[in-house]
Amino acid sequence: MGRFIFALLGLAACTFSTSITNDGGVAPEPDATPQPIVCGDLTCDPYATCLDNPARCECGGGFTGNGMTCADVDECATAGSCPAACLNKPGTFECYVPQSCADVKAKLPSFTTGNVTLYLGGNAAQPWTAFCAANGKEYLSLTSAANFAQYSRDDGADVRTTYTKIRIVAGATAVVDIDDKTFATSTGSLTHGSDTVTSMPYAVAMDCEGPGNESGVASIDLAGTPFVVDDPFETRGSSSTGSSEVMNGGRQVTLNGGGNCGWRSPAPAPFNPYNSIGPSPILDLAYSP
Repeated sequence: MGRFIFALLGLAACTFSTSITNDGGVAPEPDATPQPIVCGDLTCDPYATCLDNPARCECGGGFTGNGMTCADVDECATAGSCPAACLNKPGTFECYVPQSCADVKAKLPSFTTGNVTLYLGGNAAQPWTAFCAANGKEYLSLTSAANFAQYSRDDGADVRTTYTKIRIVAGATAVVDIDDKTFATSTGSLTHGSDTVTSMPYAVAMDCEGPGNESGVASIDLAGTPFVVDDPFETRGSSSTGSSEVMNGGRQVTLNGGGNCGWRSPAPAPFNPYNSIGPSPILDLAYSP
């Protein structure tokens, strides 16, 4: 009897690792071998691709990162990426040669106003700094205060218009719309016949002080720009006389003109060149950095 009790106690001290399934069967031991990661287990960056063997995320061309997170590479930051302008895009870039503010706006819709580099005639070797104004036009900023036009009178009632920027109409060459006064200020007022004169076009010198007089003055100074004047000047009006002095290879020009009445201006000289003088008056420039 004592041996039987001892046997039962020994049996109770034992443990069994085998488990019983719901259907009464014996469940297999769990597999301790780790399962390989597959692409379905990974969340790659939208600009990355998942590759197998082993599964991993890799950033696409033009991006850098660990594949889970990718950042765009700015190819435009590399010197020499483009001969002219460079537009960075996600994963790539585009070279272009803007000739106008509209060209820049087409590539950068968020651009409004400010300085940009344009290329005269679409030539990457002819860059110039333009100011794109709110009116969508291109202007050349002038560093010198010696950019003015004046109608002089012997009674001292002169009208002078001073320009800080001039309108550039850029094509194969550059020309100045001398009638654009968007960035000009005027002083003085006088009467010319039945007209009241309050402003003068760029590069026009005029007076009405009598035959042989040329007290009208004007000055062009393109210092600090890649342009020089490439336009003849002429004198027109009644009993008119005038002169022009071209300096520094055309970078600077001083004008005198007058008569009864007379003026000196870029050719072909407009009639009565004061206030607004009509469509497309121009001063031709040449590219000379």
